[in-house]
Amino acid sequence: MTIRPLFAWYDVWVGAFWDRKSRRLYVLPLPCLGIAIQFSAQETEG
Repeated sequence: MTIRPLFAWYDVWVGAFWDRKSRRLYVLPLPCLGIAIQFSAQETEG
């Protein structure tokens, strides 16, 4: 898991967004400022 700060001047929303394809969670508690949490690749059982 990797956590990085995020400044997105073009995003003026407050909340959280889960990007299922890239397994990344975006959390913006303030407009334009937040963090991006990258989760590791999904492991397969077999």
